[in-house]
Amino acid sequence: LSPLARATSYFAQSYPRIMDRRLLIQLAAGVTDSLELYGSGLALHDFTRPYYKGVIESIGELLSVYCRSKINLSNNTHGLGLHSRTLECMAVGGFIFMHDSPHDTKAGGMLTEFEPDVHYGRYTVESFHEDATRWLKDSEGRIRVGMQAVECIRQRHCWHHRALQIIEDLDR
Repeated sequence: LSPLARATSYFAQSYPRIMDRRLLIQLAAGVTDSLELYGSGLALHDFTRPYYKGVIESIGELLSVYCRSKINLSNNTHGLGLHSRTLECMAVGGFIFMHDSPHDTKAGGMLTEFEPDVHYGRYTVESFHEDATRWLKDSEGRIRVGMQAVECIRQRHCWHHRALQIIEDLDR
């Protein structure tokens, strides 16, 4: 890519994601000191280093982290919450805590398939501290929401559901 294309990509995509993650980590650190971050590239940033635990190498290890975490934070900057990590976390009963997005009702948005406080927890920047504190104290509520998400995933979001959807789309 040309220098202009690289700069455009960085400032249009990478930089906003970094700033969004910085804010989310600041918000979470204001609620708990039990914060763990995993993933390649996270060790590059000063604001992630105190919480960085490395790269998860296997799907089994990833699913285990989802299960043992009281809250799994999600910060999809584009508002398209229905991606594999969200669905995998929900499928194993992990509690997802996701921000509101103006895209929640559009294709790929969380509200097209899931209901807040039923299948996942929802926050805004303004409500993060209060909502995160409430969910951390409510173990039964987190487990209930996680199990309701598991049931929804089983009923509507397995691979055979996706395959049928693709076939139906091709038949149109």
